[in-house]
Amino acid sequence: MDYDAADEVIIPGETLPEYGETKRIRGNGYEFEAFFSTRNARLRVVRYVASDLAKMVHCLKIHALQQQAGKIFLKSPMVDAAPLKLLGFQQEAVIKGYFNGNDAAVLSFFPDEQRTVPMPDEKERRQIVVTSSSAPPAESKPLPAGFSCRIAGARDAGVLAAVFAACFESYPFPVFDPNYILKSMQNDVVYMMILRGEQPAAIASAETVPELGNAEMTDFATLPDFRGNGLGAILLRALEREMVHRGIPNLYTLARAGAISINRIFGRAGYQYTGTLVRNCHISGDFEDMNCWCKQLSYCNFG
Repeated sequence: MDYDAADEVIIPGETLPEYGETKRIRGNGYEFEAFFSTRNARLRVVRYVASDLAKMVHCLKIHALQQQAGKIFLKSPMVDAAPLKLLGFQQEAVIKGYFNGNDAAVLSFFPDEQRTVPMPDEKERRQIVVTSSSAPPAESKPLPAGFSCRIAGARDAGVLAAVFAACFESYPFPVFDPNYILKSMQNDVVYMMILRGEQPAAIASAETVPELGNAEMTDFATLPDFRGNGLGAILLRALEREMVHRGIPNLYTLARAGAISINRIFGRAGYQYTGTLVRNCHISGDFEDMNCWCKQLSYCNFG
C-alpha cells in the first residue's frame, strides 16, 4: 500500500454547526463520502467505491485521528466484510436487503478503545433483545378516539422540532432546528405524525434511500402526556404502509439498546435483531449502544 495524502482530493460538503460536516474524499483507488460528526465523535461513511480497500481504510483512520473521532462506522456489501475485518474493522450487525435486496455488513473501527466498551447494564440490555424478539406479534390497533395520523408537511417542521426538543436532551442530528427538518424532507425523509385534534402527540420518520430500496425507521418520539397508548406501533405501521406505496421494501432501525419500549415495538412488528452498535451515537445526554432490527416487507400483507 502506497498511501499519499497529496494524492487526495477533498471536496467540502454541507456543514451543520455544532454537529459536523460532510466531505467527499477521492484518492488513488478509492472515493468516499463521509459525515465527520463532532457531536457523535464519529466518522460515518455514507457511501464508498474502492478498488483498494487498504488505501481507503488508511485514509479513514488518518482523518478520524485528525478529527478526534472515536469511531469509524460504515455499511458495506457483504463481499467487503472479510477484507475490512482484516484491516481492523469489527462487524457489529447486518442490515438485511440494504443494497436493493442484498445484505449489508455494519462495520466499525475504533481509534478510541473506550468506544468498544458497551454501556453499563449490558446484561439487562441483552435481556431486552431476548424479550423483544420473543414477544408475540402485535395486533393492529386503531387510533384512540379523537386522534389522527398523517404524513407531516413543510408547514409542520416547527411542530416536529418542538416535539423532538421536548423528548430528547440531545440528539445525533439537529432535529431541534425546523430548517434542518425542512431540508431533510426535501432529501427523501418521510415524517409521520399523530395528533389529538390539532395538538401533536407522537412522531416518527423513515429515512429513505430510493435508489437502494431501503429505509431507516427512526426518530420515534411521543410526548409524555400521550405515552402508553401504543402510538409508536401505530406510527410504525403507517410508515410501513407508506414504504409499500413508494416501493421501498427493505427496512431497518437502530434502536436505543436501553429503551425496552422501542425494541419491543420492532420485535412485535416482525423485525429481526441482527446486532448491536456499541456507543454509536450521542443521544439524551450520553453515548448509546444501538440495536439493529431488520424487516423485508411482504406486499401482500398490506392488501
